[in-house]
Amino acid sequence: MAHVHDEDNLQDYAIIRLDRKSKRTPLKVRTSGQLATSDQVFLIGHPLGLPLIYSPSASINENTNLVEGILVRGEKDLETNETGQCQKYITYTPKKKSDKLKGESVTRIKFILPFMLK
Repeated sequence: MAHVHDEDNLQDYAIIRLDRKSKRTPLKVRTSGQLATSDQVFLIGHPLGLPLIYSPSASINENTNLVEGILVRGEKDLETNETGQCQKYITYTPKKKSDKLKGESVTRIKFILPFMLK
């Protein structure tokens, strides 16, 4: 249905429409209003594996259980050893304050919603 790729704003995601009914209940997304500064959010998603490639983590509002955004970019999470046989998690610890780690970033659902409503 839609693909957004904007390198300047680090946006890269796709919205698709299924060609058949799903047995799964879709998550509800925020369609109006805004996230309050005091609201707590948490991420849900897939553990390592193929589903990770196709389904980013949803950022969920703890109070309303509405999707507030999707995690679509961040630091590299894994590294592969020299033989290519094993992967391990990377732990980032800035050595000094000037080390700039980007961390993880979420695209707010309000930017994706127009594509979902088509």
